[in-house]
Order: sequence, then structure tokens, then C-alpha cells
Amino acid sequence: EHVRSVCDALNVERNPRAIWDALEANDVLSFALARLLLWSDPKPLPAIGDSDAAWAYYLRVWRPGKPHFHTWAEAYRVARKALGV
Repeated sequence: EHVRSVCDALNVERNPRAIWDALEANDVLSFALARLLLWSDPKPLPAIGDSDAAWAYYLRVWRPGKPHFHTWAEAYRVARKALGV
């Protein structure tokens, strides 16, 4: 229901292909769907600073096709710096 509401508000057709195509140019759609994906996980967000738990969360929620653990520590550090934490 939330995805339908987002699509309606952003004038995006409510079908997987249209949503996929719109993601490339629509930052608000991308943000909203990413936020909904986080809400879909019943576990709480990992504590800030718990890089291992954050990695596990990333794998579980985002299900990346080719995860790169060897780049995770730096990416996590950069994300924390961007957030000021």
C-alpha cells in the first residue's frame, strides 16, 4: 500500500518495469523505496559503530548480487563521516 501511495504521489505507473525505469531519474522515488525497504525488515537497525552488524543488515535487506566485504569498512567509515557520527 505504501509503494502504491508513493507511486501515485510521484505520477509513476504502479508496475515493476515502470518503477524500475523511474528509479534512475527520480531521487524522491529512490529514497522512498529505500526507506520502505528498511521498514520491511523486522529487526532493528544496527547500532552506529557496529560495522559487522551493519554488514549483516546490508546483506539481509539489500541482498546485493555481488557484495564486496573488502570495501565495506571504508564505505562504512565514509557513511559515518557523512552523517557526522
